[in-house]
Amino acid sequence: MQMADEPRLGYITDQLKSLSVSSSAPPQLQVGALCLAQYSLDNEWYRASVQRVISSDPVNPQYAVIFLDFGNTDRVGGKSVRAIDSALAAVPAQAHCCSLAHLKVWLLTLPPPIKHFLLAFVHVHAVVNLHHRCLT
Repeated sequence: MQMADEPRLGYITDQLKSLSVSSSAPPQLQVGALCLAQYSLDNEWYRASVQRVISSDPVNPQYAVIFLDFGNTDRVGGKSVRAIDSALAAVPAQAHCCSLAHLKVWLLTLPPPIKHFLLAFVHVHAVVNLHHRCLT
């Protein structure tokens, strides 16, 4: 979730548009490292954090990243990550984790296309047999 009319998101967008992405990838990144990552669906560069190192191959490392300002994730190769400017790294993440409470388990009975559509946009927390389960 993003906050409506958040001026820092406009600043980040402007900075990324005017940014000249260097041609060399940074050295091996570690979990938690901030970077710029190229999103595979639109080939644009966004601020990201490394969630997991999938492969430490020195020629083409692979990372699971979360995009700080949108909350979506992607798997990116070493050619699709760059070092982040300290000014951009200093701006707090604009995506905020949230969940909906008190939803009924009826969601589980929906046809698969509708259920997948809804779950693609929200994290639903349901109480099933007194156990908390995250449906994603």
